[in-house]
Amino acid sequence: MLRRIRGDAERPGLYDADSLTFGTPICRLTLEAALKELQGVRAVKLVEIAARGRHSLREMEMVYRVPDNEILRLANDPRFPERGSVKVYTEGG
Repeated sequence: MLRRIRGDAERPGLYDADSLTFGTPICRLTLEAALKELQGVRAVKLVEIAARGRHSLREMEMVYRVPDNEILRLANDPRFPERGSVKVYTEGG
């Protein structure tokens, strides 16, 4: 069910621009639930977050509140790391 993360013609993905609005906090459990829907994922051990220029990588709290004067971006394009990125580490077979 990769479409839960990416989205498709039927419904937007978790990080689709239309899924979030200004002032909407990011809920860790929502992210974990979406990841667990992916084929082959049994568990999510750790979720870390960093805000470029504000704080370094740290464990994500249950709710991450985006400051009113900021916009989250998640392009995941290695050519433009300032536009947000995701890293997934796996283990096992």
